[in-house]
Amino acid sequence: MKGIIKLLAALFLLLTSNRQYAQPPLRFKQLADKDGLSSNQVTCFAQNKNGLMWIGTANGLNSYDGLRFRTFYHSAWDSLSIADSYVQCILSDHENSIWVGGRGKISLLMSGGVNFTHFTIPNSLKVYCLYEDAQNRIWAGCDNGLYLFNSQTKNFEKILDKPVYDIDFKNPFLALTSRNAIYSFDPSKNKIHGNYTDQFTGLGGMIYQPSTVTATTDELYITNALTGFFAANTRREHYLKIDPFGSQVFKPVCHLNDSLGNIWIGCVTGLFVYHPSDSSLNKINEFTQSEDALLANKHITCLFFDQSGLLWAGTRDRGIFVAGTIKNLFLPYQLPEFKETRITAVKTYAYGVLVGTENKGLFSWAYPSNTVTQVNKLAAQKINCISSTPDPDLFWIGTEKGLFAWVPSTNIFTLHKLYTDTLDQEITSIAVSEGQNIWAGTNFGLIRYVPSRLDIFIYTHKTNQANSISSGKVKALLLDSRNQLWAGTQTGLDLFNPNGSYFTHYSTTLNIIHPDISEITEIKKGSAALLKIAVANAGFFELNPETRKVNTLIPDLFCESFIIHPSGETWVGTVGGVVQLRTSGRYRLFNASDGLQATEHQKASVCLLKDNNILFGTSSGLYVLNTAYKTPGPPAFSFLLSSVLLDGKPGSFTNNTLELQPKTKYLTIQFGTNDFSDPSSHQIQYRIEGLDTKWKKCLDGQVHLNNLSEGSYQLKVAELTDGKIINEQTLLTIHVVPPFWKSFAFRILILVLVAGVLWLLIARYIKRIKSSEAEKHELAKRAMQLELNAYKSQIDSQYIANIILAIQDCIDNNNLTTARSYLSKFSSLMSCLIEFADLEFISVDQLWKVLEYYLGIEKMRLGGQLEYRIDIAPDVDAFKTMVPNMLVQPYVENAVNLGLKQKIKERKISIRFEQWSKKHVLCTIEDNGIGRKAAARMRSTKIDFHKTSPTKVAEERIELLEKTRGLETRLEIIDLIDNNGESSGTKVILHLPQQN
Repeated sequence: MKGIIKLLAALFLLLTSNRQYAQPPLRFKQLADKDGLSSNQVTCFAQNKNGLMWIGTANGLNSYDGLRFRTFYHSAWDSLSIADSYVQCILSDHENSIWVGGRGKISLLMSGGVNFTHFTIPNSLKVYCLYEDAQNRIWAGCDNGLYLFNSQTKNFEKILDKPVYDIDFKNPFLALTSRNAIYSFDPSKNKIHGNYTDQFTGLGGMIYQPSTVTATTDELYITNALTGFFAANTRREHYLKIDPFGSQVFKPVCHLNDSLGNIWIGCVTGLFVYHPSDSSLNKINEFTQSEDALLANKHITCLFFDQSGLLWAGTRDRGIFVAGTIKNLFLPYQLPEFKETRITAVKTYAYGVLVGTENKGLFSWAYPSNTVTQVNKLAAQKINCISSTPDPDLFWIGTEKGLFAWVPSTNIFTLHKLYTDTLDQEITSIAVSEGQNIWAGTNFGLIRYVPSRLDIFIYTHKTNQANSISSGKVKALLLDSRNQLWAGTQTGLDLFNPNGSYFTHYSTTLNIIHPDISEITEIKKGSAALLKIAVANAGFFELNPETRKVNTLIPDLFCESFIIHPSGETWVGTVGGVVQLRTSGRYRLFNASDGLQATEHQKASVCLLKDNNILFGTSSGLYVLNTAYKTPGPPAFSFLLSSVLLDGKPGSFTNNTLELQPKTKYLTIQFGTNDFSDPSSHQIQYRIEGLDTKWKKCLDGQVHLNNLSEGSYQLKVAELTDGKIINEQTLLTIHVVPPFWKSFAFRILILVLVAGVLWLLIARYIKRIKSSEAEKHELAKRAMQLELNAYKSQIDSQYIANIILAIQDCIDNNNLTTARSYLSKFSSLMSCLIEFADLEFISVDQLWKVLEYYLGIEKMRLGGQLEYRIDIAPDVDAFKTMVPNMLVQPYVENAVNLGLKQKIKERKISIRFEQWSKKHVLCTIEDNGIGRKAAARMRSTKIDFHKTSPTKVAEERIELLEKTRGLETRLEIIDLIDNNGESSGTKVILHLPQQN
């Protein structure tokens, strides 16, 4: 079914099984020249970090993305092609670059590139092996010595003058296979540290060229086609020759260690696996539908495990064989007793497993042996359900003839008559409550049976009662942790209320029309008790009875039975196979390709065995799921970027980024997947971000784009599963370079030319006015400053004279208290004026002090006939808010001297500071003086000894602040008019720029 992730081949499953399951046969997939491989004579394998496979052959280098091969051949007319078509060895380094060894030459293909760099090994006829150590140094083993790549000189330098056929790491040294010897080589000193073959008597004479070697902590494994396979223990200085059939038959060519310590050996006659734990050697069998695809008896030349655990075997003339699906994950027990019948119920008990069938009655199976005994005393042939009780020697069995109690120790069956013979006697489900009360499902309703009192209560479906059971056919029963009874019927899920003997229906909660409930169980998830429900016509669900929230775990499957393994995984029996539901929510189907030949399951036909394996009863026998296998989920699925074609020719890319010239008309992007076992099972979608908004199907792993306009694009690829986009991946970023006349460089060039022309035209003018403007600006600033200083000098002299005269007058009149008050306020005012004289900005609090002292003195001079008030709004931080100095005082002085002093009584002035905006403080000065017009008339009759009034200086300072500092300052003066149209005073509004 679409949306169910297929089981991938995982070779290490073979190695985690019990001995009774040793070496189940494999299925291999063949890849050959008919599929695009350059030659059927395969020599070596490699895989880069992105997952792309590289295959060396006797006629070319190949890359494989799961869907297609890409080939590289040597061409005498192309110096950038591979140096030699005969590929002896391949290495994918830490930068994903590919090193290829051939006949005396090494070729380097950078990641995403199309051109090769060549390195010649002098006087060498063959490069046998390439190796990268922990320091990312590249070593080459050749027929005339060991070489090390010098990243500075970009050459291979000779380190050891001995032939080297294979290299492996044996901490802290390298193991080098040479002619009749295996050397321990110290890479830090570039010297031989020792000779392993000296440790083993007679072994040196058996090692001929060429040999392959792999090293573990204590072992060396050595392969030679002439002399056989050797396992040498370097700690015990003991070796074992593995040659069970004689060298003429066995003839090992290559070998490979897996992660569990087993050794896979490729021979002239097929594939073998060696188990060091018991020194056993087994030949690998396989299933196949084509005789040509059989790996058996093929001449194997090289072996490789990929990142997903699949085994790749190269052969001399039949191409590649990739290990496919593993058989016998499910171990079949197709016993004669169960032929031509369905397994309808299974249950473990003290003597093994009880097996109920559809037409042969009840059996006892002594698992794991094959001993089966039929329980003959049961007078029924169709077993629907088996229920255990707290008493291990009592079982309740539902049959087509009624409810039976069975005591295994005596093998006595007792039929319990629950209703008259006129009704259907079949029991479809059983639940046993505390006190041995029995709940039984039937084809006409639910029965509550109390054996101790022989009480029977029957609950049937009634169309005219909404709270009756939803259907007469009850298929599943569950007593939950609260001792509540759940009934699964042919049309719904019901919760029984024993107090009122009515049912609460949950069918609408499941959002399924007439859900056919097959099985129910309860699980704990945190503090909540949840129900897991198999629905025969809809799927597998999880229900929270408290919130009525439903979670669809497996949609659109006919689910009949399930079991929750102690590991947390759920295994669901369906009409199409067994589904594994992982705790992550991912699920996948197991069927005949996994050893489960029969796929149809029945209700109550699954149970957990004592060894934690799972028993499934099917339409044709019993199957045991061996949970000792670490059943893998799908490997980390990803897409593999294989190549790009620019106008039909191979193009290069770097770090999955392609720079595309505007002249390119046709772009083809080729990619595959890392699912080498079954890549066609995935529904691949793609979209071009920056061009497409919707996902499109991609059937062949190719995306064709034409005439892309300049800009940046991203190729997004994903997998379509159950109608949902998953595994989304950005495969390639495409930058289409604009034409030169649209490029940034061209724009810069034009700007430079225009700027040059403009500079020639205005350079002199700029030079001339620059000094002139600076001079004018400096003069204006200086003039304004001089006027300000003059104002300060003026107010100082005039004001001081007035105060001194006032103090003298108080002394002459013997009014010493007033004189002291004058002196105190005057000294404070003078102190503030001197302290703040050089400050361009002062705080509102400092300004308040100046005004307070000034108005206090003026009040005394006016004989106390002056009322003043200075307010600071709460939103103004008086200590931190800074305003321009000497802007407010002139208008306060103007109000007092010109407006208020001319009045005889009721002289009032108020000053208020409040926040206007983030950058301005609003200062309002309001007086009830004679007004500006009257003051102007009176002033015109007097001689003005001052050339510039204080307010005029203030206005010029405002203008100066705006020009030189860019500080916006607004001034507004309003004449106040009373109801009779007469002047009642003046209001001055200042928007002062602030600094915090």
